Amino acid sequence: MIAALVTGCHTPPAGSTLVFGDEFSGLSIDRAKWIVYTGPVYNAELQAYVDDTATAYVRDGMLVLQARARAHRDTAGRAVEFVSARLHGRTTFRYGTIAARMKLPTGAGLWPAFWLLGEGAWPAHGEIDVMEYLQDLFRAFTSNNVTGVD
Repeated sequence: MIAALVTGCHTPPAGSTLVFGDEFSGLSIDRAKWIVYTGPVYNAELQAYVDDTATAYVRDGMLVLQARARAHRDTAGRAVEFVSARLHGRTTFRYGTIAARMKLPTGAGLWPAFWLLGEGAWPAHGEIDVMEYLQDLFRAFTSNNVTGVD
């Protein structure tokens, strides 16, 4: 169950300015660029987000996010059977082009996603679902949509 994000897959158009990029060329996640999220979960997820090198790490120029079966108590004290990772970028922008190359996991119950979140509290400030890949016992689908008021 590995999802990898590689940003070195796009050359910005001539005359544009790069406002954020990460080639994941170091030995670990660049904390100046990324926040490892450990807050609450939504949608009745059966996991907790943890800040752990077992669930989020850099390998061979890729960011790897890997879910693990492990008993844990989340930030609200809820007992869960799985842990995973969620990262938030530290850069904000209003307009631009986004490019990422991802390898997605397969399996019932997995729901990898790549979002852009509005500034401020979610969900009131919206989100753009660049990619979500939901898998259950009977189907798998991808989606993208825009929600919010900003």
